[in-house]
Amino acid sequence: MSFRKKIIVILLIGFLFRLFIIFCLPVRTFEASIKRYHFGAINMLEGRGYSHFNSPPYPPSFYKPPVYSIFLAIIYKIFGVNLNAVRIVQALLDTVGCLLLFFILRSYFKERVAFIGLGLAAFCPITAVYTNLLNPESLTVFFMILSLWLLSKSNRSKNLWLFFAIGISTILMGYCRLEFFSFIFIFGGYLVFTQIKKEKVLKKIAAYSLGVMVVMILWIVRNYYMTGKFVPLSAGKAVGIHLFSGTLGDTVNDSASLIKYLDENPQIKDIYQKWYEMTLHRRTGLEDQVKYDKILFDMAIDTIRQHPFKYVLMRIKRMPRVWVNLHADEFAFINTKNLRLLHPDFQKIIYYTKNEPKEVLILGTKYLLFAINIFYILLASRGIWLVRRRLLTFSFIFLPLLYAQALYMFIAVDANYTVPYWPCIIFFSAIGLVSSRLID
Repeated sequence: MSFRKKIIVILLIGFLFRLFIIFCLPVRTFEASIKRYHFGAINMLEGRGYSHFNSPPYPPSFYKPPVYSIFLAIIYKIFGVNLNAVRIVQALLDTVGCLLLFFILRSYFKERVAFIGLGLAAFCPITAVYTNLLNPESLTVFFMILSLWLLSKSNRSKNLWLFFAIGISTILMGYCRLEFFSFIFIFGGYLVFTQIKKEKVLKKIAAYSLGVMVVMILWIVRNYYMTGKFVPLSAGKAVGIHLFSGTLGDTVNDSASLIKYLDENPQIKDIYQKWYEMTLHRRTGLEDQVKYDKILFDMAIDTIRQHPFKYVLMRIKRMPRVWVNLHADEFAFINTKNLRLLHPDFQKIIYYTKNEPKEVLILGTKYLLFAINIFYILLASRGIWLVRRRLLTFSFIFLPLLYAQALYMFIAVDANYTVPYWPCIIFFSAIGLVSSRLID
């Protein structure tokens, strides 16, 4: 089979794999908590501006930049308000991302390594399942891979348009999920470091900065026009809520402590609930959104000051859960506690085998996903070790993993926050799966 045919076959099967997950498995449905992007797209199409509200007077939204809602609006404009069309387009984008990852690997390693990476990316269930969801993860994954691919070409290019494109791709990723806004500085710093001794360094950095600002200025101007305030990111950036949510449980090793604490402190519980009202886009003003998040942030910092060692120890203990996760919220059919993965009860397993064999199949699926997750992580670890002497060359792929590890060490987040980093894991997994002589 020719080189091109191999690529096409793997990509086609990978695309069908995503369609199978979307349409054949009982995965996550269209829930209220993620309809804000849908409403934002509908309101823009119907001339009501960028608002996540689905009833008059449709006040403007400031919680998140509109990149994902614009993405939905474009699909709705072409195909009508069709959620399946969104899922198929996301599956296509994710498949294209697999091809871009192949190109990155091929530019540094032999063909076999690149094909292994293509296969690992095409059949990675963790990234594939998010193509089903009307949430920004899948689009953020695409912009992450696109940015990495463009960065891989920057060392050998003098084309200023390339650096301009890197800036646009990076800020679009940051405006899909705000946790990735920091990458305009991470990738910008990488470009400064790698281009400092090359020609046109100032022009290249200026082109990159211009790409960032072309997108960013639109959001800033819109927000200033609406509020008279400088809002480059969003109102209530969610740092406070995530830090607060994990802090109490981490300091006392009790996951239920947050619920107990809120029940014992009704005023704080009210603030906590109001923040979520803002998240679900009920009637909450811009000033209140910022205020609630800051209150929660300050309370979390105060708790950490009182229990610094317990907090750090528990965050270290919980850290593996960030990366090794079943993503059961998305694979909804395994989201059952009848038979637990890490605490198996053999008597219950025997009972369900006789009476409800479906539950045993679900448990088997949990173990399979868990094994796949561990498989990728261990391969990536080996891959990083194999290229340790060339790690500076791959720093643009390694830096995102370091950043995520440092950030999520201290902030409690859901599993979906790590999904856009998986292209970096898959890159090193491909290296880890081959003999060391193929990467020399």
